[in-house]
Amino acid sequence: MLRLKQPQESLPPSTWRHVWIELLGSLVMLLILNLVTIWYLGNLTTNFGYWTIHQKWYLLEDLDAPVDWLILGDSSCNQGVMPVIFMAELGETAVNLCTIGNLGTVDDLWMLEEYIDRHGPPQHVLIVHVYDIWHRPLDPVIIGQVPRFWGFWNQHTFGADFFSIPGVKEETFLERYVPLYSQTRTLTNILRTTLMLQHNPFKPAWHLEPDGFLVATEPIVDTVINGTQDHIRFSSENSFSVSSSNDQAMQEIIELADQYGIDIYLVNAPVYQGLYDDPAYQSYLSGVQNKLAEYASDSPFVYHIEAVRTFPAELMQTPDHLILPGAEAYTHWVIEQINLLRGQE
Repeated sequence: MLRLKQPQESLPPSTWRHVWIELLGSLVMLLILNLVTIWYLGNLTTNFGYWTIHQKWYLLEDLDAPVDWLILGDSSCNQGVMPVIFMAELGETAVNLCTIGNLGTVDDLWMLEEYIDRHGPPQHVLIVHVYDIWHRPLDPVIIGQVPRFWGFWNQHTFGADFFSIPGVKEETFLERYVPLYSQTRTLTNILRTTLMLQHNPFKPAWHLEPDGFLVATEPIVDTVINGTQDHIRFSSENSFSVSSSNDQAMQEIIELADQYGIDIYLVNAPVYQGLYDDPAYQSYLSGVQNKLAEYASDSPFVYHIEAVRTFPAELMQTPDHLILPGAEAYTHWVIEQINLLRGQE
């Protein structure tokens, strides 16, 4: 009769010491994985907004010399204003630090404050925003994407106030330091597109020029046309308003302009001609223009460029985002408007 041989190996007896060692080892591995994920998402995320915030604040940190022009604003400016043309036409250096609309003018203020702390006041600041950022209140949690030490906001105007709101610090901590929990959608998307060979996980999805300008080359006409309808709907259903965070930040920027004698130029973003021609858009835009003119009237150093530069859909990716030929034309136009204001002084 065949007898089965008993296994020779035996499991070690479980003790609380072994259990704690295994738990500690698992926690260490989880911590390492989380730290790697923080680095990875800071440089290679597929979330365009988060990637832009990281890259522009890195660029500000890496500036080793002052520039003549600090270019601030949202993503329409990010791929719409070319610093190289400022050098070519004005013989003045410039850097494009424009991020995303949801950071509003608080981001403009904090970047200007950090720049002044490190390099002294710039001679000129250009601020470019789309018409519909002004009503947006700042969600402080998004500040968790700014690549600075924990609590850096306490060194900036209103920072302590923003983070005194119950729950904000906790949410910001999770957003910044626990991406395995807070950015599962982005991580899942990266994994899915990588497995489907639609994405190289070790190549950035976008590229910034050394001066901060983001080059876009392919027009997306359908997105421009479809997005225009959304903007018309928004303009039809809402009256212009400015959020408290945006208004307060602008007031502080104006104070810095007065304190240091910084020329501040406020410019509307480029816009699709079909949207610009719409009566509802024009009505909403008039509120924006009145507010920008009000800011300019508060200081002899703040200038409002009232004109708006429009473009055909073939030069755009959205109703306010340009491709390279449009960005070249828009930057030349902005400099022309600035020169006209300088000629009036």
